[in-house]
Amino acid sequence: MKTSSLILSIMLLVLGAHPSFAKKDCVQFSAAAHIMVHKPLEHLALSTYGVFGPFGPLGGIGPVSKSIFSPAVFYKLLLVWTGYTPKPKPNGPLSRLGPLWNFGPLNGQALEFWRYTLGARNVYSVFGPFGPLGPLGPLGPLGPVGAIPRKGFVITPEGHYKDPSTGEIVREITISDEQRTETFNIVEQLSPSYALELSKSFALDASFTTWGHLQEKGDFQTYQLTSQKNQTITIVAVPLDYWGALPGRPLSLRVKDEDGNLLASYNSETFVNHAIVSVSAGQRLKIEVESQERDANYRIVSVGAGKVLPIKD
Repeated sequence: MKTSSLILSIMLLVLGAHPSFAKKDCVQFSAAAHIMVHKPLEHLALSTYGVFGPFGPLGGIGPVSKSIFSPAVFYKLLLVWTGYTPKPKPNGPLSRLGPLWNFGPLNGQALEFWRYTLGARNVYSVFGPFGPLGPLGPLGPLGPVGAIPRKGFVITPEGHYKDPSTGEIVREITISDEQRTETFNIVEQLSPSYALELSKSFALDASFTTWGHLQEKGDFQTYQLTSQKNQTITIVAVPLDYWGALPGRPLSLRVKDEDGNLLASYNSETFVNHAIVSVSAGQRLKIEVESQERDANYRIVSVGAGKVLPIKD
């Protein structure tokens, strides 16, 4: 019993939820969003060796990577992945019993667990269930390794999902029950060239991921999106090492409005830079990723929450 209690205490300590951490042990890391981050959680998760770094699930050896060391490559080489994956069922991940609905981490008692584990403010931060690692992100049921490809949609070379029965591009999924109906953005993994093509006309939506390369220090790439809803958007610039053996080069992240006015700017060389902004339906954003050193690879991840989160509460 003592052993299990000790293990639980260590887990809570790592997550920054141990009761010994008082307000004075917190730092304001994301100024624009006023997110308070516990120091242990900050150092572990936001370091270049943490969950948002090149060795994490969004990095060069993660399931959405195009690296030859990505698990997705081995899935395709060793077996017909869809043949080993159960077809969508009434109680599957895109159903009312899945992670997007009442029994998932975005609602009810599960959300209260996140509140306790991360703290009332951090539940809506980059670490929480509404962030890139949650069910709304690229690793969840709405992403390229989730339930969407198993729903019968075809992934185009550009990264869109196409309904083969109609030939139409699908960018949203709707779930409903007797009480409510909600529409979720599919997280498209777009090819670099196509993402930039959509960006020219602000045709990117709030939920997407792509990757790129910056040759010289100070080079930057801009991604322009339009939010379809009033919602909070979490954006992460992941430094990549495609071989999965070395840390990525540090990146800077800026978020601007359509007119170029700066909304958020993060330039840490030690931590993975991210931004959390709330926007209105139809609002346009410019996301800029800049290299702090030569020869920088990166992944940009943008996740729309589908609603405005009380990030300042």
